[in-house]
Amino acid sequence: MLIWRHLGFTRNLFFVDPLRPISEDLRLFVGRDEETRRYLVDLLSDKRALKVVTGDVGVGKTTFVNACQYMSYAGQSPDGFPFELPKLLPCFDKIQVREGNNLDVFFQQVMVTICQSIAYHCKIATIEPPTLVKEYLRFFLDLNIQSGGAGGSVGFNLPAGFGIELGGSGKASTPTSIKNIRHHLLKLVELSMDELRFDGISVVVNNLDILSKDSLLQFVNEARDELFDIPGIYWTLIGRKGIATVISTESDRVGDYLSGTELCLTPLKFPDTKQIIDRRVDELRLDSRPDAVCPLQEDMIYLFHDMSLKETRETLSICGEVVRRVIGVNPALKIIPREIAVSAFVQYAYERAKDLDLSESKVKILSAVWAKESCRPKDFANFDYKTIQGFNSALKVLSDKGILSVEEKGRARIYRMTGLTVLAAITGALGEEIRQAAASQMNKLSEPVASTMESEPTAFDEAQLSLELDED
Repeated sequence: MLIWRHLGFTRNLFFVDPLRPISEDLRLFVGRDEETRRYLVDLLSDKRALKVVTGDVGVGKTTFVNACQYMSYAGQSPDGFPFELPKLLPCFDKIQVREGNNLDVFFQQVMVTICQSIAYHCKIATIEPPTLVKEYLRFFLDLNIQSGGAGGSVGFNLPAGFGIELGGSGKASTPTSIKNIRHHLLKLVELSMDELRFDGISVVVNNLDILSKDSLLQFVNEARDELFDIPGIYWTLIGRKGIATVISTESDRVGDYLSGTELCLTPLKFPDTKQIIDRRVDELRLDSRPDAVCPLQEDMIYLFHDMSLKETRETLSICGEVVRRVIGVNPALKIIPREIAVSAFVQYAYERAKDLDLSESKVKILSAVWAKESCRPKDFANFDYKTIQGFNSALKVLSDKGILSVEEKGRARIYRMTGLTVLAAITGALGEEIRQAAASQMNKLSEPVASTMESEPTAFDEAQLSLELDED
């Protein structure tokens, strides 16, 4: 806040938190017109839905879903959309699934999230939350305390500022377990339709990236009849690329419920990324500073966009770090010179990559990705691994650290570079030859030439490592 107010803005121009499904955040949403229309048609064309949205880490999946939620909530159709949108209660706080959670824990999360969304809507509408919603919240919050408190395995807390008076001691008068999940969810759907005049309820489940394939299939199979087949509830599952294929091919019963095919969000092109920043500059200026401008020049933003492999979150993170590092040292600057911006970026890359703890064999894997070479588990010996299992474990470590992204396609997995891979390359962590190649690409992109900023393929496009993994 300190530096950004100094520059003339209400907050960090390059914040990476997802946009929320509220009016002030929707004004900052840019692009994705075709995907938005497809999502809304697939989600809202029936009495219930199970829509899967995927993409690499940092591509903006949660922001996209939240923007679409608000369009339905406020009745604001995207430009050129010919249909009247049903009005759904948004999921104001997405549900985070954890490995090992059972259906009872997930049901508790769903109940609390829906009740909190109703309560938040009531606050916006300046009306009293329904008594049933208060009772459910009182029950589940008390149940959470009895099962360990502080979020425990359930992983929720009632947000401050909702203005809900639970009354009494906050202890539940109902039994400490709830049966018939469908019954309670149907009551909330009925309440939202009859009392609040919604056409349905949106529930967003995030974090499916962290689930193994077996856990993902177990989760969707258990939830199918109890949760996914409820009229009036519109589910969106957010996760890694390929999970819809896994569901449709390995869980026919759940695959029949999918609404359309998997919606995979691709990285934004530079003009869209630049428009995001321009929109923030316009919307986040202090009233007293109408002359405030973005402290980074356009060609520097393009450089960071390319070096992050067009990951929106990583691009914004790099921009924010560069501004903080430079303006923190020299507050007199309003526009950061190119040479200083590049120097700050390289320093940031070294600090991000210094603790990656890459062994020689892991460097070989990353070097293969960089060179666009492919390999199979049977080639594990070429990467200094004694077993296929050890090789697969190394790939998982690299994926968990964010150095590689993974996509599932049936029995195959595709591993690709991420922005962090590029940062490691810049520092020489992948070898001197690759460092020089990365430096050459960075120097080329940092040249102040307007033609450079067109959306053409770069040296980093399509770099990937394909692995055909055998089933366990």
